[in-house]
Amino acid sequence: MIATLLSLFAMAVYAYFGSRGGIIISIGTISTVATCSQLFIAKYLMVNELYPTAVRNLAVSAVSTMSRFGNMFSAQAFYLSDIAEWIPYALLFSCQLYDFIILSVFLPETKGVHLENHLPPKHKRIFGKRT
Repeated sequence: MIATLLSLFAMAVYAYFGSRGGIIISIGTISTVATCSQLFIAKYLMVNELYPTAVRNLAVSAVSTMSRFGNMFSAQAFYLSDIAEWIPYALLFSCQLYDFIILSVFLPETKGVHLENHLPPKHKRIFGKRT
């Protein structure tokens, strides 16, 4: 994610200062696509690590649906280049930075931790008091 952040930032700055095309945009695009393709594969691994077996299929379907929405809207973001050439790169950089911060702060470490194979009891659930 850090490599993607750096390449998106470099492309946004390069486009902001009025440079068109060039080696920076080419290398940045290739490295961003390469690292993001790895993140698309890793999302299913994260779901397997984070969710118990009882809701794993539901979690995979939610991740797949959100991934499809992201694919549709990210392609449309490049229409913002009609306003300014750097805006799509800055938008993708800000989305990636937000994702990096959220994952770094809230994603628990699962290395060496026994994975639970059941849901928490009703008194520990967020919405458990309603039922």
